[in-house]
Amino acid sequence: MNTIKSGLIVFLYLFSNVCAAAEAGQAMESKPCVLPVADGSDITPTEENLRGIIVKARSSYIQLKTDDSDNIVNVKLNSKTGYFTIFGGDFVASDLQKGQEAWVWYRDCRKENKNLPAAVVQVYSLDPDDINPERSGLEK
Repeated sequence: MNTIKSGLIVFLYLFSNVCAAAEAGQAMESKPCVLPVADGSDITPTEENLRGIIVKARSSYIQLKTDDSDNIVNVKLNSKTGYFTIFGGDFVASDLQKGQEAWVWYRDCRKENKNLPAAVVQVYSLDPDDINPERSGLEK
């Protein structure tokens, strides 16, 4: 009888550790996605999926030269994409221009959704000649 009790205790201990590890893994995978909003918010947005300089802008997509790899990335846009400046103002897709610094968030803040239209495109300024002080020394 003691052997059965000991075995059961070991089983329950191992089972509870496996369950706790699985829950921790799920919690890490499912951190909340916080997108930027017009006129700011008290809540800090999730880190962007892409950041770079717009090299081509059309009504249905932009091409972005990314800061991290200098690759040119096509970013799809649609009527559900949100457009904001970092100062909080919203704008329309036709205001996107070559030379603007841009941040992109995909749906659910997941890079895996890169083939879907962007959830949010945020620019430093609508004027491509406005330089973000954080970009000093970076090529535009």
